[in-house]
Amino acid sequence: MTRPKPEKRLNAKDRAINRALARRAKDKPEAAEEVAAVAPEASGLSTAHPKPEKRKNAKERAKEKYAKAKTEDGITPDTTAKAKSKVEAKVETKKAKEVKKTAKQSKAAEAA
Repeated sequence: MTRPKPEKRLNAKDRAINRALARRAKDKPEAAEEVAAVAPEASGLSTAHPKPEKRKNAKERAKEKYAKAKTEDGITPDTTAKAKSKVEAKVETKKAKEVKKTAKQSKAAEAA
């Protein structure tokens, strides 16, 4: 004696399609037939999860990131820092050291 096979349980996607078809059938009895013909199961292209969006490469991400800032090529950000020559940098550090020395000397003079 063989028993009959149980009916397959509908997954969430199938149940959603059936509910949508039922709603449309209430509104327009003709529309239900058209939707059934367009359903993805008919074409054999049904998937449980849609394919994720392709990951963007660095250039595309940079374009989005700096889209607000208007630059010549639309990719690189506007930089405010300017390159200094080595001579200018040395002069500035010397001045800074001298200022510190004079500040120390004035504190020592006040303390004495």
